[in-house]
Amino acid sequence: VFYYNQGQLQTSSNDPWQHVGVRLDQYIGQDIWLEFEADRNGSFSSDIAIDSLTIVSCGNFCLPQVSSISFSNITTDSASFALDADTTAAFQYEWGPCGFSQGTGTILSDTTNTRFGGLAANTCYEVYVRKDCGNLTSPWSGPFSFRTQCSPFVATYSQNFDGTSEPAVDNCWTAINNTSSFSFVGTENFRNNSSPNSIELYNGGASSGDVMIVSPAFSDLDSTRQIRFWVNDDDDASDLIVGTMSNNSDAATFTPYDTITAATMPNDTWTEFTVRFDNYSGTDTYIALKHSLGTSFD
Repeated sequence: VFYYNQGQLQTSSNDPWQHVGVRLDQYIGQDIWLEFEADRNGSFSSDIAIDSLTIVSCGNFCLPQVSSISFSNITTDSASFALDADTTAAFQYEWGPCGFSQGTGTILSDTTNTRFGGLAANTCYEVYVRKDCGNLTSPWSGPFSFRTQCSPFVATYSQNFDGTSEPAVDNCWTAINNTSSFSFVGTENFRNNSSPNSIELYNGGASSGDVMIVSPAFSDLDSTRQIRFWVNDDDDASDLIVGTMSNNSDAATFTPYDTITAATMPNDTWTEFTVRFDNYSGTDTYIALKHSLGTSFD
């Protein structure tokens, strides 16, 4: 065995392929056969794909050593990222709007941590990365993608969630589901007040955690504002909590403001509710609707 990997390399079908290089110089002068063996490890979900195999003359190798990029501190015009790689190595990056052709993007050189600036709001960007070994470079890895935040809105604002396909939510909205159950937050087209979609907050059995949908940022959220929306409830045991947030990706910043109780939401009937922010005096910029997790399968 001259190469072995244990564990998951990708977590999504959209994750980039990983480039692997193995030296075979110890077998010079021998006839050899290559065998790829995979163990299912007791799960029916195991799946391994191999492609683009190349055997070349021995020489120096420069391997990507990049399995992922983590993006953070994403704003309307900038984003930071860090590589899962050797922090002492040098890397080259090519980036541009999603779908750009390599060779037409912006090239920069850095170590494993850097920041992009001068970006457009609510725009998808892709990043390719390769290791710089001095006299040669590795193949490109990627693309890795991220989307910048939306610019803050001002009232009057409306959203009917009909501009996306199930289960995706609008780019300027954020779905949060950090429970350990089969809970769900996203668009669905089974029920709607305006065709074809609505937002579903579903508790699949969690008793703790957060199931919520978060609005875009508003630059004028104050005591003169109100939010009006329609609700269809298929159970009578869970409340809908309306609150505000300072960070749309951090559930810990949620501050409850008002509660629409289960008793006031008729079963399987679309009902309009209005929440006035007359008593609001905070500085949060996001509005969130949160499932109370009052019962399972609701």
